[in-house]
Amino acid sequence: MAVLLAKADGISILEETIFENRSQAALELRKMGAFLGNTDNRLYFIGQDVLHGTSVKARELRGAAALTIAGVAADGETIVSGYEYIRRGYEDICRDLQELGANLVLDTE
Repeated sequence: MAVLLAKADGISILEETIFENRSQAALELRKMGAFLGNTDNRLYFIGQDVLHGTSVKARELRGAAALTIAGVAADGETIVSGYEYIRRGYEDICRDLQELGANLVLDTE
């Protein structure tokens, strides 16, 4: 949801009430040009037309998928570290996204 809100028109608020550290991936989106702020358990987004490719780090399962999707949506190359989260939670997310037309490479080194 954070990736969609980072690109959506206008201002959005995302509230997390279950997991305390869920916002870590959203804060990595800031490196990609997503304009957001946070207080307590809320993230505030002002939608951007373009996210920019860069290196980001996944620190949990859902965040890893979100950053991978953000990388696909971004201009330029995005490198997502934290492969162990992606591998643990998704059978073959790279294949699935490639079948949808994404251009990505899995490098587990």
